[in-house]
This record gives sequence, structure tokens and C-alpha cells, in this order.
Amino acid sequence: MKTVEEILTKIDSLDNLEKYQEIIDMIEELPVEQLNSQIISEQGRAYNNIGEDNKAIEILKTIETEEKDTRRWNYRIGYSYYFLDDYENAEKCFLKAHEIDPEDEEIKNYLLNIYIELSKQISDKDDSQETQDKAVEYALKSKEYITTNDDRIQCDSYLAYLYDKIG
Repeated sequence: MKTVEEILTKIDSLDNLEKYQEIIDMIEELPVEQLNSQIISEQGRAYNNIGEDNKAIEILKTIETEEKDTRRWNYRIGYSYYFLDDYENAEKCFLKAHEIDPEDEEIKNYLLNIYIELSKQISDKDDSQETQDKAVEYALKSKEYITTNDDRIQCDSYLAYLYDKIG
């Protein structure tokens, strides 16, 4: 029987080779007593990497009690929600991950994009002043997560578009 460290080392090497299905198959073949939240989290990540985001959420939810206060779990499940265009749930998870690790640029980038996407969704609903104000509010919130000049250009360009749209 392999140790947890050996299993994680094998997962890491397969991940580096982008052999995500092999990671899934290997973990699914493990006896239940060898599974822990870190290995299950890796299985969720592998499902994300093959575009099976619903399955990743299902897997990650099984370790929510143990992992809900970790950066890793919130990032991975937030990633799943993000790629399912479920920006409200993605926002909650990435905000928690950001609270845990406020310097992580990837998390900031996801939050920036989430707020722009939420702004687009609400802006497209109707042209009422209340709706457009909420869209602007989301767009302005995205600016809090700028880390690069490209991010600044993305936010400013979107805001210019939005202001032009609403007059």
C-alpha cells in the first residue's frame, strides 16, 4: 500500500504531464481508507482540468466540512463555478480564498473577471436605471482586483463601454 506522500508525488508528476484522466483513474482505484481530503481535492482539480466542472463540484463538496476554510478548496470549487458561468457562487468562493490569501494574483484576476461578468449579466437584463447602476457597481468593484496594466486596461475599457451604453 502506497503512502499518502507517494500518492501525492505520483499525482504531481501526472499533473505536470497533463495526464488528468490518469490522475482520476488512479484515485478512483484507491481503497477508501487511503483517501484523504488532499487526495480528493486533487481528484476535483483533475476533473476541472478535463472540463468536468459539475463532477469537480460534486467531488469537492464531499470534503467541504474539512476544507471549507482553506484557500485550496475555495479556489478549486470557485474555479468550477466560474467555468460553469455561475458567477455568484464563484464570487463567494474566490472572496473566501482572497480573504485567506489576499496577495494571490490569480485569485484577484478571477475576482476581477467575475465582477465584469456579473456586470455584463445584469446590464443585459434591462435598461432601467436601477439595473444599470448595479451593473456599474459591479464594474467598479472589479477595479479593486487590478494587479497588472492589462487588468487596468480591461477594467477601464469595460467601464467606458458600459458608460457609453447607458449614456
